[in-house]
Amino acid sequence: RTRMGRARLAGVLLLAQACDPAAAHRPMPRARFQKSALCLFCAAALGPPRPASAVVIRQADPKWQPAGDPSDPRSYFAQLRAGRDELRRCLRDWVKITRADGDTDYDGDAVRRIIGTVGTASPLLNLERVLDKVRRGILADPEGVFDKVDVEEFVELAQEVVQGLRDVDLLAYSAIFADPSGNAGVPGQSSKAYLGKTKAALEKTAEDYDRLLRVLGVD
Repeated sequence: RTRMGRARLAGVLLLAQACDPAAAHRPMPRARFQKSALCLFCAAALGPPRPASAVVIRQADPKWQPAGDPSDPRSYFAQLRAGRDELRRCLRDWVKITRADGDTDYDGDAVRRIIGTVGTASPLLNLERVLDKVRRGILADPEGVFDKVDVEEFVELAQEVVQGLRDVDLLAYSAIFADPSGNAGVPGQSSKAYLGKTKAALEKTAEDYDRLLRVLGVD
């Protein structure tokens, strides 16, 4: 099992039983349990719904539309591969992209453009929505194409990747403004320090992203 582990999954089952007390006294088929528990798990992870006015959805570049039936997870594989390639490119060309070899003028926004929080060109823009559509497609899967996918692990890794990109975004944003805010030269608080933290967070997120694609069987 992954980091959620059996104990956490048991907690999801208890939550399901609390919502339906009779469920504690009757067996639940594995497929039905997976779907019910995962829906509760995702709802708990995402927290209470936000008001519509608080949700801002930017339209991605048209080339990142599903390459087929929007209900088929495979329609999103090209975009997911492109997202992986962008993360790898960012790490490979880190110094050139962020100007990390200088003493000032670090470009945190260059990182944010790559991970999709600035602009609309990145394949990682709206990744959380894409992964949710993939999850829904896996759970439906009328042809059994994804029977071998560990749905629990997929949900976990999707969470890790989405949260990792949020962390990268925050750290890259801090790298832009730390020095102008008076933290230049302050250990651990300067723009250069935040840029280093950004790279470390991106490396971790890229690893989780690779694992996510392996779970899906995406090469």
